[in-house]
Amino acid sequence: MISRRGSLPRRARGFTLTELAVVVTIIALILGGVVLTMGAVSSAREVEQTQRQLDEAREALLGFFLRNGRFPCPAAPAATGVESFVSPGALPAPVASPAFDIRCSNPFDGFLPAVTLGLSRTDNQGYLQDAWGNRVRYAVTAWVPAPPFDAAQCPPNTATPDFTKCPVFTTSGGVAARGLANITASAATMLSVCNRLACGAPAAPETPLTFFAPAVVFSTGRNFAVVAPLLDELENVNNDGIFVVHTPRPAGAAAGEFDDLVTWISPNILYNRLIAAGAI
Repeated sequence: MISRRGSLPRRARGFTLTELAVVVTIIALILGGVVLTMGAVSSAREVEQTQRQLDEAREALLGFFLRNGRFPCPAAPAATGVESFVSPGALPAPVASPAFDIRCSNPFDGFLPAVTLGLSRTDNQGYLQDAWGNRVRYAVTAWVPAPPFDAAQCPPNTATPDFTKCPVFTTSGGVAARGLANITASAATMLSVCNRLACGAPAAPETPLTFFAPAVVFSTGRNFAVVAPLLDELENVNNDGIFVVHTPRPAGAAAGEFDDLVTWISPNILYNRLIAAGAI
């Protein structure tokens, strides 16, 4: 029906530009909230999946130790997902000449030897991948009780080894021969896991925490950031046997972003497993 002034009645008019803008804004906010929620759910799922992988890796390492009397060496960056020694090769009988070098080639900056451990979800080179497609990293202590290391005094090069000359935690039978009373959990014998950079003084009001571990497994998280100013994440991929673990920090945080996931094997857990299995 046309009004006397020739215009449409008020109830037949369309939305004004202001009303349309309000509607569009509301829809955008709703969609934005949905996207953020989905992103948070996806991120939480990836973290959960990776943490589960790290827990499984820790159990695999403990199982390997129970069976072989040692931890495996980390895999080198350019290997095939198997443990890597300084000088690998065939061991001639009865004794290697020169002696087979049983030291790990990358004790602090290697990767989890997924092929050696029989773990799945690897890339085409045999390295275990986390939920973001990054290779899971692994470190092990290289402690020798009475250095210098002497390969000729260590198995499999001799039937009468001197375990004080061998890297105890990666030498078969080294821990059992050394005895628990002679292995102390300290920075001199283990890897250090701290809640601050280089185990230095933490920012207030944090409490300084330091754990000692014979083996550490970790993921570099989603961002895989190994450049400054992310110093805590840099600490985890350098070659000093010190690792940082604390609550995540978002991008733009004053102390730098941090999303690494770190787990480790406590020496007490290792010893308890060995005792329960009758291995020592």
